[in-house]
Amino acid sequence: MKKIFLILHLSIFTTCLLAQNEAELISIGYRTIAQAPLENNNYDDLNNVSSAHTFFTFSFNRGQSLKDTTVFILYGLSYENVNQKLDLINVNQDTEWDVLPENYYQQPQYSRLSFSAGLSKSFKNNWSLSGVFYTNIIDDFFKPELPTNINLGGMAYIEKKQNKRFTYGAGLVLVELERKIFVSPVVSFKYQNEKRGIEALIPAKLRLWQKTSKKSYLEASIYNTFYSIEYQPDNEVISTDILSFKPELTYNYLLGNFLKLSVGIDLPLRDVTVSAKKETFKYQQNSVGFNIGLSLVIGRD
Repeated sequence: MKKIFLILHLSIFTTCLLAQNEAELISIGYRTIAQAPLENNNYDDLNNVSSAHTFFTFSFNRGQSLKDTTVFILYGLSYENVNQKLDLINVNQDTEWDVLPENYYQQPQYSRLSFSAGLSKSFKNNWSLSGVFYTNIIDDFFKPELPTNINLGGMAYIEKKQNKRFTYGAGLVLVELERKIFVSPVVSFKYQNEKRGIEALIPAKLRLWQKTSKKSYLEASIYNTFYSIEYQPDNEVISTDILSFKPELTYNYLLGNFLKLSVGIDLPLRDVTVSAKKETFKYQQNSVGFNIGLSLVIGRD
């Protein structure tokens, strides 16, 4: 059995804190990554393995003012289901494949259900202070073969709106991973006018957008994700860590000023480290992805 610990490197749970040209209230998306070979210099047979991934995502984010209009409450719900298909047809089981740790290549099909909630307080001179708490529930909700895993996290964030075009901020994020608490600093900035903009949440995400008409815009972004799989003590493999770096280009079209249709491509670069009892080795995988999504949006300055 395997335990999964997933970090989306802040990009999901802080979306509502990072000012944007539009806020997504409800979003549904589908993403697929084409079949691509693994790359490894130490094991020739590893190069004969290929895999493909599909992702289904749903998210809901909401914010509203309290009676004290300087206080804003934030809450959200998100769900992601990930499926993997392996192609082992070119693997020769009688060669180097036999010396690889058992089940080293198997990455589980899993789902992630996340809840987030927080408060934002506005002060004089366009300063604001925000705090968010979230819970991740990782499991295979349809095929109960994986143990349920719950991890917690939070963020404290201060932001300054310099003027209508420029905003910047900084904060600290607490993430629970494998029963340990990790603290990560983050900084952000945003600059935008009526036709284009740039947003950054460092080290999680960089986003640029350019209007192509009154109803559409192009968006280029770079972000990363990380998750770790831990195996039982009697398994030959101890753990597997997967880091993904994803440049993405998306075309967005607004339908009736409240619906957004998104279509895009990305180039995911995956760096995988497998820790076994006798050795540790790595492999890479470069592929091409396609994504499509539909969102209910609320425009804002």
